[in-house]
Amino acid sequence: TTAEAALAVLERAELSSGHNYLVADAERVFDVETTGRVKARQHADAGRIYWHTNHYLDPTLTPLEMPLHPSSTSLPRYDSLCEWLQDPPDNKQALWDGLAARVSYESAERHGAKTCGGVLLDMAARQVWAAAGDLRGATPVVVGVE
Repeated sequence: TTAEAALAVLERAELSSGHNYLVADAERVFDVETTGRVKARQHADAGRIYWHTNHYLDPTLTPLEMPLHPSSTSLPRYDSLCEWLQDPPDNKQALWDGLAARVSYESAERHGAKTCGGVLLDMAARQVWAAAGDLRGATPVVVGVE
């Protein structure tokens, strides 16, 4: 199956809440943000690096977003990635380590923000690197994909 075929399924699906979906193959990558009623598609070039944290990026959706919790770290984590990825490292381990350093967070508050995990996709190599929880020092599980 192709990214276009997966995107077509996603575009036909009914919505019920806000989510972020990433569908990709070696040639194409699509990031689809959804509210309970609206879908917004971004990206198409698999040769670029894309990143996402926990807030809408599409300008048509940002007015629909609930205000972020005061302890949210989504915006500063995203901004940190934007700055760092202007000149990204050229190997996956350095990319993983840099990702971990910029997105991992755990609040001292009982119900504060906490990193639940991270994913690094290398569709050209057909690999997914993933880990749950704080990524700093975590060894990712590497899975091959067809």
